[in-house]
Amino acid sequence: MMDRVIEAGAQFCEIIMADPEVLDWINRNSFDLLVIDSFVNDCALGLAYKYNAPHIIFSTATPYNWQFDEMGIVPETSWIPESYSEYPADMSFIQRALSTFEPVYWYFYKQWYYMDRVDAAIRKGLKVPEMPHLSEIDRSVSLVLADMYFSTEYARSLPPLVVSIGGMQCWNQAEKKPLPKVHGC
Repeated sequence: MMDRVIEAGAQFCEIIMADPEVLDWINRNSFDLLVIDSFVNDCALGLAYKYNAPHIIFSTATPYNWQFDEMGIVPETSWIPESYSEYPADMSFIQRALSTFEPVYWYFYKQWYYMDRVDAAIRKGLKVPEMPHLSEIDRSVSLVLADMYFSTEYARSLPPLVVSIGGMQCWNQAEKKPLPKVHGC
């Protein structure tokens, strides 16, 4: 199923980058910082380049196998079960081997298929042929806010740019307040 999700991300970017209204909005605005949902929203990385703005990504779940590289996380899948498998904590040798292979597969799938399609759509839509390859922008993230916490999942090593903020999707409906008005939206 995940390969279909990534395929949909590439298709969405191609549609967005061909929409005259969206492109007009992009060209009329400018931002100093972009905060991007990490779930197949790599199309927004083109805006980071266009606006020459740093970008922060947030992940509302344990990182998917194709996200390790962009977050600078070393996949420890030889001893931590691949997060979307049903492998037990005490994995067999075969399960460890398969779990170790998963991030490698997704890395190449993302780099050689998905990122090239998204990169081409951005270059064409934003008219930025000089833009570095999207993979380079992807790895230049300034901060990662990840909804992961050591008490609810396996402890893992995280680089300094990854801040674990477990439970960020939780709120109290009674205390919910409207968001402030943001200029440009």
